[in-house]
Amino acid sequence: MTLYVRLFMKRLVWVFLGVFLALLALAWMGRIVQYMDILQQAAIPLSAFFSWVALLLPYVVYMILPMVAVVTTFLVYHYGHQHHIFTVLASVGLSVGRRMRPAWYFGGICGGMALIISCVVLPASYHGFKVKQNAFREQQAVNVIQPQQFFTLDKKTFYIQHVAQDGGLQDILIWTHEEGGQSFLYAKAGRLVQGDEGSFLVLKQGYQHLVDDRDRLSRLDFDHYQLRLDPQAAEVYQRRNLLEFSPIDLVTADRFSTPQQAKRWVGGHVRLLYPLLAVLFAVYPALVFSTLSFSRTSGVMRPFLRVVPLVLGYFGLFLLLSQSAEAFPPLVYALYGMVVLAFVGLAFPTFRLSAGVRGVRP
Repeated sequence: MTLYVRLFMKRLVWVFLGVFLALLALAWMGRIVQYMDILQQAAIPLSAFFSWVALLLPYVVYMILPMVAVVTTFLVYHYGHQHHIFTVLASVGLSVGRRMRPAWYFGGICGGMALIISCVVLPASYHGFKVKQNAFREQQAVNVIQPQQFFTLDKKTFYIQHVAQDGGLQDILIWTHEEGGQSFLYAKAGRLVQGDEGSFLVLKQGYQHLVDDRDRLSRLDFDHYQLRLDPQAAEVYQRRNLLEFSPIDLVTADRFSTPQQAKRWVGGHVRLLYPLLAVLFAVYPALVFSTLSFSRTSGVMRPFLRVVPLVLGYFGLFLLLSQSAEAFPPLVYALYGMVVLAFVGLAFPTFRLSAGVRGVRP
């Protein structure tokens, strides 16, 4: 590795750490604010809350990595252009391809990081995040139970006359109003039970009046009735997020059996292609500055207009195609075509402009 490559790699690493930590802090703070209501309503300790949202850090890193890569390369290569480093390197015979070599190394590092996070770290951390989220939601449901007060939970209005010291509940009223009708439930006694599958309200010796949308009344008497306090948490737990799976598991699914399987297949390919965006975004600013003509009055605006609109447009088109591919899976092949064309577009000027006189090794 030449001295020029070592110096630029060192600067790329230090700038990357600064930009990465700044964007990571901003993005993570946004996530913390998003889930702040759970902290207040579930009454969980701050240490437990921050250990929970810390599980989102791999997801945040995975999402911001391409943007961090493009900003880092832009800043470092702009520094080299402003201080005429590329002019000196060109004068000693260093080709455009060799001037871009640090960016290719740096892009490979960013792409490798994104791939490891996507395949190994992200599925485990996001699954742990969802499990704790369900537990906090159920704890939130438990905390709203107060005697002699009306409270609403999951479209149901509750009233509990008395809560005994041993946790027993007496004279429980539950009113539900939905599109199909409404129901009124009364139980003489009950108890809150928490288990591995969630929190349940176990009701005893009661009855339920049901009124359908045609105002027809029916009655159901029961000795034992079990009601989950947060059925939404159970539904979320059973419907696992795509981020909880490895992209290898997703792409090996039967892509056309069901719409859900097709969505998983598309999501797996997008997860595999996303690290390549980090490589592309890391290399493109280096190509712009390495081929930029020298000018004493050159500023940041001209390379900025060549880098940022193209990167944002490409990223937006990638996201648009990936969303459309969920409804039409063959569009995944268009995503692969975009990435291949981008690499060819970067490699062609790199190797074409690499031919020439080889000067000294700076």
